[in-house]
Amino acid sequence: MAGLRKRELARIGFVVEGRVMGCTPDRSLFKVYYEFTTEDSVWMEGNTTMTEECEAGDSIPVVYLRSNPKRNDFYPL
Repeated sequence: MAGLRKRELARIGFVVEGRVMGCTPDRSLFKVYYEFTTEDSVWMEGNTTMTEECEAGDSIPVVYLRSNPKRNDFYPL
Protein backbone atom coordinates (compact mmCIF):
# COMPACT_ATOMS: atom_id res chain seq x y z
CA MET A 1 0.00 0.00 0.00
CA ALA A 2 2.82 2.44 0.84
CA GLY A 3 4.33 1.78 -2.59
CA LEU A 4 1.11 2.80 -4.32
CA ARG A 5 0.96 6.01 -2.31
CA LYS A 6 4.54 6.92 -3.21
CA ARG A 7 3.84 6.22 -6.89
CA GLU A 8 0.82 8.53 -6.77
CA LEU A 9 2.92 11.26 -5.13
CA ALA A 10 5.62 10.83 -7.79
CA ARG A 11 3.11 10.82 -10.63
CA ILE A 12 0.80 13.73 -9.73
CA GLY A 13 2.49 15.47 -6.79
CA PHE A 14 3.54 19.12 -6.73
CA VAL A 15 7.11 19.95 -5.63
CA VAL A 16 7.83 22.92 -3.34
CA GLU A 17 10.66 24.07 -1.08
CA GLY A 18 10.44 22.83 2.49
CA ARG A 19 12.33 23.87 5.62
CA VAL A 20 13.85 21.37 8.06
CA MET A 21 12.57 21.91 11.61
CA GLY A 22 14.48 19.06 13.26
CA CYS A 23 16.42 15.86 12.69
CA THR A 24 16.89 12.87 15.01
CA PRO A 25 18.77 9.56 14.63
CA ASP A 26 16.51 6.61 13.77
CA ARG A 27 18.58 3.41 13.71
CA SER A 28 20.95 3.81 10.76
CA LEU A 29 18.80 6.60 9.24
CA PHE A 30 17.62 10.04 10.33
CA LYS A 31 14.03 11.14 11.00
CA VAL A 32 13.62 14.57 9.44
CA TYR A 33 10.78 16.91 10.44
CA TYR A 34 9.92 19.67 7.98
CA GLU A 35 7.36 22.30 7.11
CA PHE A 36 6.29 23.74 3.78
CA THR A 37 3.72 26.05 2.23
CA THR A 38 1.26 24.79 -0.37
CA GLU A 39 0.56 26.81 -3.50
CA ASP A 40 -2.60 28.01 -1.66
CA SER A 41 -0.38 29.47 1.13
CA VAL A 42 -1.36 26.82 3.70
CA TRP A 43 1.41 25.83 6.15
CA MET A 44 1.85 22.08 6.47
CA GLU A 45 4.19 19.80 8.41
CA GLY A 46 5.62 16.43 7.53
CA ASN A 47 8.38 13.99 8.33
CA THR A 48 10.39 11.37 6.53
CA THR A 49 13.43 9.15 7.01
CA MET A 50 16.62 9.99 5.17
CA THR A 51 20.11 8.55 4.91
CA GLU A 52 21.75 11.95 5.47
CA GLU A 53 21.54 14.11 8.55
CA CYS A 54 19.97 17.55 8.10
CA GLU A 55 20.17 20.67 10.23
CA ALA A 56 17.28 22.87 11.29
CA GLY A 57 16.80 25.59 8.70
CA ASP A 58 18.07 23.53 5.74
CA SER A 59 15.98 23.67 2.57
CA ILE A 60 14.70 20.40 1.17
CA PRO A 61 12.37 19.64 -1.76
CA VAL A 62 8.96 18.34 -0.70
CA VAL A 63 6.31 16.75 -2.91
CA TYR A 64 2.63 16.82 -1.90
CA LEU A 65 -0.79 16.09 -3.35
CA ARG A 66 -2.75 19.24 -4.15
CA SER A 67 -5.99 17.47 -3.23
CA ASN A 68 -4.56 16.24 0.10
CA PRO A 69 -1.44 18.14 1.27
CA LYS A 70 -1.17 15.88 4.33
CA ARG A 71 0.16 13.32 1.84
CA ASN A 72 3.70 14.60 1.40
CA ASP A 73 7.28 13.37 1.41
CA PHE A 74 10.88 14.31 0.61
CA TYR A 75 11.51 14.62 -3.13
CA PRO A 76 12.76 12.65 -5.00
CA LEU A 77 11.05 9.67 -3.38
